Amino acid sequence: MKNIFLILCSLLLLVNCKSDDESGAENTGNGNNKMIYNGNEVPLNGVEFYNVPDEGVILYIFENDTYYDGAMINFRDVYFAELDGNYTFHIIDPNFDPNSNFWSGSITNHSVEALGEPLTAGEINVNISGSNITLDFELQTAEGTATGHYEGPYQERN
Repeated sequence: MKNIFLILCSLLLLVNCKSDDESGAENTGNGNNKMIYNGNEVPLNGVEFYNVPDEGVILYIFENDTYYDGAMINFRDVYFAELDGNYTFHIIDPNFDPNSNFWSGSITNHSVEALGEPLTAGEINVNISGSNITLDFELQTAEGTATGHYEGPYQERN
């Protein structure tokens, strides 16, 4: 069931389109906002979140309106309002702590499969201050490691 949820979220990431009036979450002016994955560097221009009822929050960190290059991170039993902190990848088991762990996600990159590469390990630091968010992450997949930084506005995905 969790795999189906991850696949559905990944599909939502790939097919969701934004209208022109939603461009407020994009921050194209910060040259430090980037992700490096398998030697490919892409700018990170936006962050969106989606609070899934009775599940947790999903963060989308992306290059542009197509969501073609970026990362998706799934948190369990924690929602965006409480997300500040340091988190480590951990499968959901009796030792899972929603205040310090995230349970799944993927790296989407034009050089990997369409649904992205599932995360196998990693860490992310989240700092929310007013209408801005700062993210620093190192995320591992079977294909390699993605490191990234984003600082700027965010928005809720509808």
